[in-house]
Amino acid sequence: MKTDKYLTFLGVIPFLFLLIISFYHFETIGYISKLFYAYSAVIISFIAGTHWGICLHLKDGNKRTLLESNLITLVAWFNLFYLGLITELIMIGCFLYLLQVEHRLKRNRIVDMVYFSQRLYATFAVILIQILFYINRNFIII
Repeated sequence: MKTDKYLTFLGVIPFLFLLIISFYHFETIGYISKLFYAYSAVIISFIAGTHWGICLHLKDGNKRTLLESNLITLVAWFNLFYLGLITELIMIGCFLYLLQVEHRLKRNRIVDMVYFSQRLYATFAVILIQILFYINRNFIII
């Protein structure tokens, strides 16, 4: 197994960890939520940064992907100022948008199917965790 595959799936573990402790430490859900969203913004920035790096190595570059990587990072980080009922939905939207960019990169043969597949699985795992976190934060009353 390649290092990038390990690192991709190890990046999902903090999401899962924060979800699990949110179920057991509901009195600190506000603090846990802030950590969860901050980590989401970091990972969104990291993925967008990989897109930036991929485009910089292309001979002709891809200005659209460069612009998208900056905009999606700003959306994720400005979302941290809001922290409302739709915070998870915005973060999920960011992850889905990044996945769509990766699909376009795969379709244009800029990234291979192996890379896209691991990003697909990791993204859906993170989105599932985001949905469960949203349900726990908004609908489970202890």
